[in-house]
Amino acid sequence: MGSSIFFDAHFDAIVEQALKFYHCPGLSIAVVHKGTTYAKGYGFANIESKTAVTPETLFYTGSTTKSFTAAAYSIIASEPSKYGGVDWSTPISHITPEDFVLADEWATNHVTVKDALSHRTGYPGCDMAYGQVGTNMKDTIRLLRHLPMVAEPRVEWRYQNIMYTAVSNAIEKVTGMWLGDFLRQNIWTPLDMASTFFTLEHALQYVKASKGHNVQLATGYRWVAADEYGCRFLTGDNQAGHFVEEPYMNLSHVSGAGTMISSVVDYAKYLHCMLQQSEPIPPLGHRALRQAHTLINSEVFPTFHEIYARGGGGPVEIYRHPGALYGFRAEMVYVPKLELGIITLGNGAPTATQVGQLLVYEIVDNLLGIDRSARFDLKKEHIAQEEALLKTLPLQISQKRLFGPFTGSVRPLRISMQDHAGKYSNAGYGEVTISVRSRDANYKLAELSDSAGQVTDHFLRLSPSPHTWRWAADLTHVSDEWFLASFVNSYPPLEFKQNPDRYQYGDEGVLETRVRAVFKLEPQGAVRRLGIELEPDVADAEEAKQRRGKGDKRTDGVWDWDIEKGMIWFERID
Repeated sequence: MGSSIFFDAHFDAIVEQALKFYHCPGLSIAVVHKGTTYAKGYGFANIESKTAVTPETLFYTGSTTKSFTAAAYSIIASEPSKYGGVDWSTPISHITPEDFVLADEWATNHVTVKDALSHRTGYPGCDMAYGQVGTNMKDTIRLLRHLPMVAEPRVEWRYQNIMYTAVSNAIEKVTGMWLGDFLRQNIWTPLDMASTFFTLEHALQYVKASKGHNVQLATGYRWVAADEYGCRFLTGDNQAGHFVEEPYMNLSHVSGAGTMISSVVDYAKYLHCMLQQSEPIPPLGHRALRQAHTLINSEVFPTFHEIYARGGGGPVEIYRHPGALYGFRAEMVYVPKLELGIITLGNGAPTATQVGQLLVYEIVDNLLGIDRSARFDLKKEHIAQEEALLKTLPLQISQKRLFGPFTGSVRPLRISMQDHAGKYSNAGYGEVTISVRSRDANYKLAELSDSAGQVTDHFLRLSPSPHTWRWAADLTHVSDEWFLASFVNSYPPLEFKQNPDRYQYGDEGVLETRVRAVFKLEPQGAVRRLGIELEPDVADAEEAKQRRGKGDKRTDGVWDWDIEKGMIWFERID
């Protein structure tokens, strides 16, 4: 394993500049090309100790775990006689009927393993539902019966983590083995992937046993910017801010959807297997893994599977899967025509993704012989994507888009702000607590007028029960019982206040999006339930359904459909 062919001085300079520009502490990269592996580490695995990243450094690999879950099932599907006759077309409910129950009876009986692995089940992401502290894999899967579908199965591609957890459970049922053991026995050990793990506990045991051999588990970080953009895209060589250390995560409840920990050295062995279509994955398995099973309607570049039509060598197919967890990002790519595989693992969130993409296309473009002046400017694209998102977040734009009908006709709350406080519950999304918060000089989430003058200095904080995925929402009164809900992706407490005037995200995290929320009252005036657009895909699908045939003449904020049907509803329980 060498490093000089791909990682010359020019490439090293690109990496160092990217780590600085995107505020990423460290990154390791491995390239597999024509059967040879090249690997190198850059930056720090731990900022405080100045521990350098090496090719052997361990990282959480996030959703790239899904590739291994699909590969594991390909082994099973290639030997149906050994595993009870199951194959790609077996409905999951036939394997685990007590766990796999969906919101629709037909879908329950017909959604197959292939459907689940291809993200074509009709479910939206539902990432705010699962991961409650103390839950396990089966608990996660059993939430599906309470969660909304937005389309019929096999109609649309929608990324869905829980379905990979469901397939993990199915694998364990037909093999009689824990998925981590099945992977080690059937994929990792045959490929000599000795530093790949399915649990944090096993990874830490390996690090402890390897003391003195330059093996460590990287520390995950988030960059917290000190400018008006809060903590979003985080680009800029001279941007003020600091790193926040992220705690390691226990991900047993998601299983094969994203729990692995590994190194680029080990992932290179897997990429070699995928490129050569070699054992331990059988030929039928490789063929199924490379086939297209659904269409992805994505305007964002890069996507999961693309035809890269650049360079003199003609178009090439690029297979890609990213991974994302708090403090960690992964990019796994292979390009069969170029006999090329690349894996990058970084410990900076969210922008180690952008660094990885930048390096992937630097290498691909080099191999394709594309003149630098003719290359796609991926950094420019990253900035454009983020700037487009940021333009949707300012209060005035959100208010116009979501609450146009209330312009000039603001009505006061029917009951006091305090009377909204309490606990609310949804069978799929769990319990949330509503509390009243007071604004201070550093908190100006909104400046909406209130004709009653009773809520100008207060807002409601929606806090879920403890989850793996940290989120919350601040609800600012708009009119009557309608609120503007600002969702934040929270993280450990900050050491200093951010600029609150434009992209305020509360005191716990970064503003992600704004949606509508409404409280429903009993005839006697008590709050009965809370509706909130918790799943934007559900709200969008319901609007499209109701407005079908009405044309595209709707203007911002004009409600010619029943918005409440696109909401997730929480019943008051205290």
